[in-house]
Amino acid sequence: MNTLQFGKPYLAFLLLTILIPVAVAQQQTTPPVGGGSSGGNTGGNSRPSIPSRPNLPQPQPQPGGQDQQLSMPVQVFILGRVVREDGSPPPYGAVIELNCGGSITREAIVGTNGQFSFQFGGDNRLAQVFPDASQSLDPPLGDSERMVGGNSSSGFYGGDARRQRSRRMIGCEMRAQLSGFRSTILNIMEEPQQGPNEVGTIVLYPNERVQGSLVSVTNLLVPKSARKSAEKARKAVQKRNAAEAEVLYKAAIQEYPKYAEAWFELGALYEGQGKMDDARSAYRESKRVDGMYLKPYMRLAQLAAADQDWRVASDLVEKALELDSINLVEAYFVSALAHFNLREFDLSEKRAKQGQRMDFSNKYPQLCLILANISLVRRDSDNGLKEMKNYLKLAPNAANAAVIRARVRQMEEEASQRAAGPKIVER
Repeated sequence: MNTLQFGKPYLAFLLLTILIPVAVAQQQTTPPVGGGSSGGNTGGNSRPSIPSRPNLPQPQPQPGGQDQQLSMPVQVFILGRVVREDGSPPPYGAVIELNCGGSITREAIVGTNGQFSFQFGGDNRLAQVFPDASQSLDPPLGDSERMVGGNSSSGFYGGDARRQRSRRMIGCEMRAQLSGFRSTILNIMEEPQQGPNEVGTIVLYPNERVQGSLVSVTNLLVPKSARKSAEKARKAVQKRNAAEAEVLYKAAIQEYPKYAEAWFELGALYEGQGKMDDARSAYRESKRVDGMYLKPYMRLAQLAAADQDWRVASDLVEKALELDSINLVEAYFVSALAHFNLREFDLSEKRAKQGQRMDFSNKYPQLCLILANISLVRRDSDNGLKEMKNYLKLAPNAANAAVIRARVRQMEEEASQRAAGPKIVER
């Protein structure tokens, strides 16, 4: 794939920009667009701050020696914040829900400042106070998993088993629940530690902001025989039998021409074979028969970005964000990249910051490089340096990390020389 092209004024920033499109190139090898959280405009220059350490109850030592200490519960506290898309706190009444393997519990009410905290597995969950039809009524972990057999180190609170409670949170999903709003999701990917654990920011959007879907509504109308042909085609793809898969997809489409997902999957099949014109035609047909289906918008936008057709990429990705500003974090990256290369720096900055807010898994650290380049274009070397350092924190082992580190050292030396002033040479 070609690197980004700039006029003479941008040659100074080439070291930063030549490797920004890596994520687009990576997505090119995986045509289907996945889900994930995506976000909205915060109106600020950084992510909302999280309370450093609230006044939470701390475990108190009890008399009785080591055996007594082993029976003390592990206290794991979860802290975070909920905001609306403009960065302001949500209306009062939002509740934090935790979904662990399909068991949903209400854990905390969000404060008027948007902050929340709760003890994981504690006895004071909202489940015990405000149960409803969807609420899991399982007993608190502290009741259902008490140590059995005295003070044995194999008990729940003793020895290595002391970590079992927090490990149960790995893989859980956390969201805010508030009537009239949709919530982004925080995925707990690491084992929480004893004491306070900051999990990040949840964003609430009005329901009307989400119109599109990653699943085509045309699936509801697909005849049974056409659905079976598509299922057989997917199995043929898994067996790497592209010729058979193509015949089966075409059979499904011939029976039901508005089968948007079959059109999209046929496009992915063509793309995998390097038949890019056929792939684009199939993606466009998928988009035409179901204008609310998000995947063809994103795939066409990614292909346009890979070809450096920035205006087409921008138009497609903005339409996708218009349909769904929550579930497409990659859309913010592609949008920021496209607007940057169109020299629409204000729009690029806006989209990059939106993407950073919602990229909870740090899948797109290149957003930092886009913001660094925008700062350097504006001759704001301090902010450019900050964003490059942020990039290195998020992607210390990236292929271009050494190049960025060298640029950071160079800029720091230049800043130090400017601060020292001109040297006086004695004769």
